[in-house]
Amino acid sequence: MASDRNASDDFTGPLKRLLLVVLALVLFGIFLLWRIDSPRVERFRAQVVDAVVPRMDWAMAPVTATIRLVRDFQSYQQLYEQNEELRRELRKMTAWKEAALQLEQENARLRDLNNVRLDPRLTYITAVVLADSGSPFRQSVLINVGGRDGIVDGWATMDGIGLVGRVSGVGANTSRVILLTDATSRIPAEIQPSGQRAIIAGDNTSAPPIDFLENPDLVRPGDRIVTTGDGEVFPPGLLIGQVAQDPGGRLRVRLAADYEQLEFLRVLRDHGARRVEAPSSLILPEALPDAGAPPPPQPRERPAMAENSPARLWTMRATYVALALAIFFVHLLPLQIMPSRIAGPDVLTALTFAWALRRPDYVPMMSIAGVMLLADFLFHRPPGLWALLVLLTSEWLKVRGRHVRENTFAAEWLTAATGLLVITVIYRVTLALLIVTPGMLSLWVMQYGMTVAIYPLVAAISYLALGVRRSTPGEYDHTGRPL
Repeated sequence: MASDRNASDDFTGPLKRLLLVVLALVLFGIFLLWRIDSPRVERFRAQVVDAVVPRMDWAMAPVTATIRLVRDFQSYQQLYEQNEELRRELRKMTAWKEAALQLEQENARLRDLNNVRLDPRLTYITAVVLADSGSPFRQSVLINVGGRDGIVDGWATMDGIGLVGRVSGVGANTSRVILLTDATSRIPAEIQPSGQRAIIAGDNTSAPPIDFLENPDLVRPGDRIVTTGDGEVFPPGLLIGQVAQDPGGRLRVRLAADYEQLEFLRVLRDHGARRVEAPSSLILPEALPDAGAPPPPQPRERPAMAENSPARLWTMRATYVALALAIFFVHLLPLQIMPSRIAGPDVLTALTFAWALRRPDYVPMMSIAGVMLLADFLFHRPPGLWALLVLLTSEWLKVRGRHVRENTFAAEWLTAATGLLVITVIYRVTLALLIVTPGMLSLWVMQYGMTVAIYPLVAAISYLALGVRRSTPGEYDHTGRPL
């Protein structure tokens, strides 16, 4: 029996190392391909999202209905105030109505005199918001129109009042819209009535700052901000919002679009000369880890043979994949589209590390690589890099876990936190060296801290709900190999 076990280890050990090398090379190759030929990989990303997200409609329907019900219930408290405000506004509008009619007649006469024509090339198609980016580092939404509807990269999107963003990545049935609040967004704008030119730079807040203003003294809070059409991407004259001033004295934009109620968008069909030839120029990678793992109580006695049986093993491997898909689903739900200064924990990474330390046979290399690569595509991260780092760290944790299991939970927690810190630093440094925007440092620090903080919770839930406990010294799996 011992000789058979040793012979099996002599065979499977090199095979596992070879598989790890192959998976690492594949993930690294995908990342290099993305960096070298970004448009091709981004088109593949769009196809992946196109194939995965629409199939969530059946699950999103009850969640979306519940969210709308809660929002409607909350709105009842505001109905009286809104009704009184509307009455006051109606009295004011009555006085303005006559003035508006006179201005309309005057405007018609002036257009006749100047032979002015509105741009006939701009039409629009209405789209439904399916999901958000699921990331504090990327502000984007997914809509249910794509190449089959004639959508083109770079087209502007509005909510009916103000500019929301631009199409950046088109699949057959879906498209991704990068919002004005995204950290990679830069919009040439004109401030009226002064005519000052500026750049509206997204910073992951609901009020983007106004940069490169020619003469700030000529700008006042309340001035209108519209697109200039510079760069031939956006049509000129689209409303962005109004000038506002933050407590620090910096000029920002109070966006006209209502980002809290983005359920429908208008995609402006511009059949003129404006067209983005390199879609990748609109898609800058985002770095993002997700976190969370919890503390486990003392292991309870249970039959070792039943727990380590092949049926139990494959059930838990399928459970890991199912939990990953559930995490994807929650992240992609359009629950909160407004930019946030808070980066939540990377629950998927924390779950992977916890299971790798406790029961490495539940999270094989293929499952980790596949799940994390799909996360890179869905969460709009540089594909392959974070998946590669998590895979290598998980394999290191599996080896390290044999020593950690003999110590306290604090040692396990510290080991997971150390591994997460190392790959987070490597991830940011790699993106910086390749001149890729890694995201705000404060969000990274916050996400790392929350991931480490939630690790005990992830470990506890895994133990109490799923029985994922730390294996004891001398425990063997169903094949006779030590865990």
